[in-house]
Amino acid sequence: MSSFSLGHNGVTETLVHFEGDQMITEEVQDVELILTANQRLRSIQQSKRNAMRLAASVPLVDYTRWKREWKQYHANTWTWQTYLVMKLNSRDYSQFRTEDMRI
Repeated sequence: MSSFSLGHNGVTETLVHFEGDQMITEEVQDVELILTANQRLRSIQQSKRNAMRLAASVPLVDYTRWKREWKQYHANTWTWQTYLVMKLNSRDYSQFRTEDMRI
């Protein structure tokens, strides 16, 4: 398999992979800064009454992947907001939340 980069836009990098007669594109992102910031924000007490508090910070590559999954498989069952909250309340994505509580 051969691969090359189409470039980095400051947030994500687009990679192209060739496997036989198939071309596969992939968006990648270094999420370490986001996860570190979320961990720091979890240590800061926020007012639970404040409707404008930051509940989560999601990397762009995950957000766009979730949006595609929702449109393809779940748009006729759940609203996008419901699907997003379900993802963020999942243990698999708890590191994206900025509070140690369910959204």
